[in-house]
Amino acid sequence: MENFYNYFWIFIVGSIFGWFVEVIFAYIKTRKFQNRSSLLYGPFGMAYGIGSVFLNWVLGSFTDSSIITIFVISFLIGTIAEYIMSWGMELIFGFVVWDYSKRPLNIHGRVCFLYSLFWGILGIVWVKYISKAFSFFIGLIPTKLGYQLLIILLIFLILDAAISYLAVIRSNNRNKNIQSRNNLESFLDKHYNDQFLKKRYPQMFEYRKEQI
Repeated sequence: MENFYNYFWIFIVGSIFGWFVEVIFAYIKTRKFQNRSSLLYGPFGMAYGIGSVFLNWVLGSFTDSSIITIFVISFLIGTIAEYIMSWGMELIFGFVVWDYSKRPLNIHGRVCFLYSLFWGILGIVWVKYISKAFSFFIGLIPTKLGYQLLIILLIFLILDAAISYLAVIRSNNRNKNIQSRNNLESFLDKHYNDQFLKKRYPQMFEYRKEQI
C-alpha cells in the first residue's frame, strides 16, 4: 500500500507538471491559452503522470548511474509511454490528442525526437534532484491526511475520467448525427455540448476539421 501511495502522488505531480508544460508550449505556438488536460476537470496531463510513474519505477535502481545512462533510459521509457498513451487515447476517445506529424523525426505523429529529448532531460532532473525532494515533502504530510487526500483525489479522477469518456463519445455520435437515445445522452447534450468541449479539447475539433 505504501508503494501505491507514493506512486499515486508521483502520478498527480507528473500529470500537473505535464499539463503546465503543454499549456506553455501551446501558448508560445498560438499566443492563446489552450487547455491541454486529458480530462474535463483539473489540470491533468495523463501521459506525463503515467510516464513519471514509469520513470520512477524503472530509474529507482539507477540513482547512482551516469547521467548518460539515465538520459538514455528516460528517453526510451518516456517515448514508449507517450506513444502508448497517444494510441490508447485515440482508440478510446476517437480523436488525436496531440500530433507531432509536422515535427522532424516523428513516429506516426505520436512521438517526436524533440519531446523524447525532454523525457531524457526530465529523467535526469527527476533522479538527481526532484525524487529526493519529493520523498522528503511526502514524508512531511501526516500519514492519515495523506491517505484521506488520496482517496478523495482517486474518486475524483475516476469520476472525471468516466464523464470525460462519456462526453467525448457522445460528441462523436453527435458529429455523426446520431440523436440522443436515453436520459444520460440528453444530459450530456445539455451540459457537455460541443461549445463546452471545444474549450476543454480544442484539438478534438481541429482533428475533425482535418478529416473533412
